[in-house]
Amino acid sequence: MLLTKYSKMSASIVPYSAVLCGGRSVVVDAMTKAQVHEMYTLVQDAAQAGLGFGADEYTDEEEFLEDIEDGFQFAVMDKDSGEMVAAFVLAVSKYSRGCLTADPFIVVKPNMRGYRLGSFCMTTCVKFAKELGFMGIYCDTFSNNTPMIKIVESLPGFQKVGCLPMGGLLKDGQIVGTEIYYKDLRNDQG
Repeated sequence: MLLTKYSKMSASIVPYSAVLCGGRSVVVDAMTKAQVHEMYTLVQDAAQAGLGFGADEYTDEEEFLEDIEDGFQFAVMDKDSGEMVAAFVLAVSKYSRGCLTADPFIVVKPNMRGYRLGSFCMTTCVKFAKELGFMGIYCDTFSNNTPMIKIVESLPGFQKVGCLPMGGLLKDGQIVGTEIYYKDLRNDQG
């Protein structure tokens, strides 16, 4: 983790082991500095491919680190090889005044897409956000990010609360909209 003040809180929930659909065993743990760098690289690659992040989302790694430093950073690793196959951050929302709302960032390695890791990460984000005391969780995703929209809409309790016609810039210069979903975690049972 980047901030030591959160390490005790995150230590209460990780390491977390799970078996994915298809039988792959994974371990979720706090990210190392090397894994944070790897996540930044994956975010940059996804942005260049127009997959969930804007081409101008982060001008450099320092800006990315500043954006995630107040949150909880997690790596999803293959249990057998130890390789990071996905990563997620539960950032503290900068749009939520006076209440602790989680803003998840999720990225899956390109060669691991199609194994439902995105669904696993989002479900785990909700689970961890509840355990860490967040009051709610929201997800804003580009309107062309069909896989993430399907994931969020399949999870219980998320409501579409809005959209922004100008959510981000793609590599080719096109502007893409953003779909916004929210889930209240205060009395959530599911």
